[in-house]
Amino acid sequence: MPHDLSKIKGEQVKEIFDKRRYSFVVNNAGRMQRAKFMDEDPADLQQSVHLNIRPYVLFSKYGALNFLKHLNEHNHKVAMIHTASIMSDLHTMPWSGVYSGTKRFNDIF
Repeated sequence: MPHDLSKIKGEQVKEIFDKRRYSFVVNNAGRMQRAKFMDEDPADLQQSVHLNIRPYVLFSKYGALNFLKHLNEHNHKVAMIHTASIMSDLHTMPWSGVYSGTKRFNDIF
């Protein structure tokens, strides 16, 4: 079930997972602003951080609660995949500082 995660709030993510049982969840959300960090608009920086980190954390929390709730139902198998980026393993580039940092957070979380 696709969702626009750019403006999603915690209670909306909880509601998504409360409505039904999920076996497989993929979060491929991400935003990369190709601009020099010092030239980026603060609103763009905030939107990048919000989209690259918030869904990752909220899906992990509410997805795990959903999985645990249904764990014993008929050998219910589950999987959650969050994509990160090779940029998280590279040194930060002048045009990708925020993106690399947020994707590194996703690797460590």
